[in-house]
Amino acid sequence: MGSRLFRPLRLCLSFLILLGMFAGGCLAPETPRQPSLRERGPLADKYIRERLAVWQRRLNLQDWNISVVTTRASELRRRTMGNIRWDADKKTASIRVLDASDYPMPFPVALQDMEFTIVHELIHLELASMPRSEASRREEEFAVNHIAGALLQLDRKD
Repeated sequence: MGSRLFRPLRLCLSFLILLGMFAGGCLAPETPRQPSLRERGPLADKYIRERLAVWQRRLNLQDWNISVVTTRASELRRRTMGNIRWDADKKTASIRVLDASDYPMPFPVALQDMEFTIVHELIHLELASMPRSEASRREEEFAVNHIAGALLQLDRKD
């Protein structure tokens, strides 16, 4: 008689074990670990240099000597994420991008924004030969933002 009492218990335990094995395979994926503030700098530097090379080639700016440097927010104009300075005669340019440690968002999102800044500034370089004025600056920023966004959207679909 004791055997008959334990049989339903054994079936129940077997079912629970099987259910546990199944449930173990259905757990939500873990959120990737965010790099420490110390790790962010070197990882971001490597990433933005790689992306600069890609976009410089895509925008046919290989004949320019372009550098990129991360810069603290206090060294940039208010509400900007970067800027570019160039010398058309020497075909040199320097892009400053907001330092990864100054981003209040997850690191992967910060990297995407840093890439956006690079593309944005390279488009300004493409437009450097066009006449500019303080009055046209706002319209240029609007157009450059939309072009950069469209290029990155196409790139990220690949």
